[in-house]
Amino acid sequence: MRLLYFYAKFYDMQGHPALYRGFPSWSINFSPQHYFRFLPETGQLSEPESDRIFPQVPDGFWGERIYNATAFVSGNGGGKSTIMQYLLRLLVDLVQNLPSPTQAAEDWVIVFEVDGEIIALQNQSILAKAPCQLLHARCGVTCLCCGNTKNNAKLNHLHRHLRQTKLLYLTNVLSKADAVFQDEWLIREPDRAKRVLFDASPYALMRQEEKECEAGDDILQKFFLREQERMLRFLTSPGHRSLLMQLRKMDYPVSVPQQLTVYVQELAFPEEVLSRGEPELWEQAAFPLSWQNVSATGGDTPALRVEKIIFKLCHGAVAACWRNFDSIDVSGDWFDTLKHLGKAGVSGGAEHQVSGEEFLYFIDMVYELYVREYFAEKKPESAFQTAKRYVEACQDFIRFLCSQRSRERLVKYLPPMDPTDRQMRQLGIQVPAKFIIPLDVALAEEDSEDRSVWFVDFYQHYLNVCGSTPFLTLDWGMSSGEENLLKMFTNLQEVSHPVGQHGSGICNAGKQANDNICSCTTVWLFLDEADLTYHPEWQRQFMAVLTAFLQAVYPPEICREMQIFLSTHSPLMLGDFPGRCVAYLRYKEDGTRYVDDTGRVNTFGENLFTLLHDSFYLKKGEIGELARRKIQDVIDFLAKVQKELDDSKAEGVDKENVCDWLDKYRNEVVELLADGPIKTKLCLDIKRLEDQIIRSSGGRDALIQALEAKLDRLKRGEDLT
Repeated sequence: MRLLYFYAKFYDMQGHPALYRGFPSWSINFSPQHYFRFLPETGQLSEPESDRIFPQVPDGFWGERIYNATAFVSGNGGGKSTIMQYLLRLLVDLVQNLPSPTQAAEDWVIVFEVDGEIIALQNQSILAKAPCQLLHARCGVTCLCCGNTKNNAKLNHLHRHLRQTKLLYLTNVLSKADAVFQDEWLIREPDRAKRVLFDASPYALMRQEEKECEAGDDILQKFFLREQERMLRFLTSPGHRSLLMQLRKMDYPVSVPQQLTVYVQELAFPEEVLSRGEPELWEQAAFPLSWQNVSATGGDTPALRVEKIIFKLCHGAVAACWRNFDSIDVSGDWFDTLKHLGKAGVSGGAEHQVSGEEFLYFIDMVYELYVREYFAEKKPESAFQTAKRYVEACQDFIRFLCSQRSRERLVKYLPPMDPTDRQMRQLGIQVPAKFIIPLDVALAEEDSEDRSVWFVDFYQHYLNVCGSTPFLTLDWGMSSGEENLLKMFTNLQEVSHPVGQHGSGICNAGKQANDNICSCTTVWLFLDEADLTYHPEWQRQFMAVLTAFLQAVYPPEICREMQIFLSTHSPLMLGDFPGRCVAYLRYKEDGTRYVDDTGRVNTFGENLFTLLHDSFYLKKGEIGELARRKIQDVIDFLAKVQKELDDSKAEGVDKENVCDWLDKYRNEVVELLADGPIKTKLCLDIKRLEDQIIRSSGGRDALIQALEAKLDRLKRGEDLT
């Protein structure tokens, strides 16, 4: 299934031509071989020979199973996201509502290739204005809209292929336009196997977290926690690490983290609980046995350091569980209550170890004494079940932490004691506890034991208990650009092989396509603002990295063919696109926008300097605007003085003042310029003008005398104006 061409024209509610976000219409080709044009005046769709300026792009140019890649290029606010989101909206509408799509307010024509046959669709408003048979004049197109070729079997065939085409939308920005796109235009299909659009924009992912949040949860915190979980699963998968290593061996800028540092942050009870005393006081009161074993014991052995980490984690779990009782009306002297619970708690346990039973008893008693009674009287059953779920998650986490497996793993993952940390502790400065996981070693150990990765299990327990009050920080040791690239990989991979609570994804290999499950044959990737956050060298390599990754993460059993649509500002990225694969979004003289996809600009393999010479990118040169303005000030001043000196009234020129300004420009602008033709030319022009002033003043000595006289007048306080 291939998307070849798309035309749209816009009208207001009364049916008069109107603008859609600055566009009266647009026409875009997405094929590397075909070049269509639609004439709305006649209703004719054709492939004019005169428009075939550049050679066709050969099959397999982008990779074995990538049909084509199209780049939308414009300045800021040029309409790249507008066109991309409009096209997504129409495609989703066609999948969900054929043969009667609902987005019929505009004229549109869309051309597909299905099993080698070119098929055109159009909406009814065009049918009413022009004879439909003209739609496929002069080109071999089957039109499913015209009366003499209406064929339900063929329409059903097209619809089936559309339903088997999955649309992936990724964007690096969070904007109001994304919110409107999500809330007003997209119909969401909860069943991922039947879904056509997989939206990985930040707004869509936050909306997903919002649906799953409990009362009082912080949506943004949940979003970041889930993002970390996706990346963790991706980076701890042996298959995906192997793929990243392959890309790295091909000299692509792909990060493969070798270790993960986990910082354990302090998470105190809510302020209402700590009615008096420091946190350490109620720790002693609530968990006296564990606190005595790990905090009041001398020495600094690895085993004791592990127990201190386990104590902080158990403490964080209990505090997070308490914070998740967000709607509980806390009252009374909680310090005394905690102290009472501590005294009534369990006894015994291993020496110098955290007593998991003590923490379990504490959270169980608090739940029994306060939460159950409160919810039973004042809260609905759903709130009671939510509280119960948090308590059970907290108890599971504590049991997991206090298991022998966790203690053995944490001993292995302890870093050497940092002398700086020890000094900071001696000064009373809080230093977060941490442990470091060597990823390749940890994965190999777990694989040899035929068990799941310990840290993946650990983090899933943590997510279940922390809600939206995190007390762990994961540090992969990556830059923001490296992390952003891996987030894109993670999102693309999760759609094909999802994990966690989201259920099946687009991969339906071996399943029969029917009304309930639509197998995937094609993937269309829409990537908005593809170049954001990347270093220029990464922008230069982006398309090579993306196409290599896509072909690995979507093997033939997942989809047979892919097509890429992306927007970019980067001329470095554009150098990988043949001219006919680029759609420029330009402005007419009246301010309206249009799409230029004629391929008249050579881009493929072009160097950066030549691309920047295209006025589309830089209207006033290839240097920074601040530098350009300062250089222009120097040039304008030199031209002004030269004109005055050449004038018949040159005697009126304040030559001493001009020399001051020339010296100022030389020191404050020209000397700062990089060595090159601009600096050389300005130095010569300033020197030439100074020599001309000296000559016109009767020589250098005369000019010096005039300047000295001016200095004397200044010293006497005379007004030189």
